[in-house]
Amino acid sequence: MSIEHFSKLAGDCLSTSGSPILCLRLESARERLAIPYASLTAVRLSTDETILTLLFVAHRVTIKGRKLDEAHCAIAAGSAAALAVGRRSFRSSLQSSNSSHPIEAAETIAITDIRIESVEAAP
Repeated sequence: MSIEHFSKLAGDCLSTSGSPILCLRLESARERLAIPYASLTAVRLSTDETILTLLFVAHRVTIKGRKLDEAHCAIAAGSAAALAVGRRSFRSSLQSSNSSHPIEAAETIAITDIRIESVEAAP
């Protein structure tokens, strides 16, 4: 079993896998972090699809960009392996719900910023 090196995502915004992932890897110019999916408590997407908020037990992650619906769906399904700030958009092959043939995504995403904040435990 091999683990994909994170730097391969430098130009892409979203990496997904067909099988469930244990950790979501995040990369920005400031930091890299892998957070276990088991600590994910909520995934929230703004109506204009420009702000994606991930709430983990100990972290709040705010992702800014455009057309973030694909990332929202992949994270909610547990199939997003990594998110990274990228200069170009990433087009992924999606599976049609009634077909085993991949279809090209009509919309592309772009992640412009990832902010990771520690969440203080309540006393």
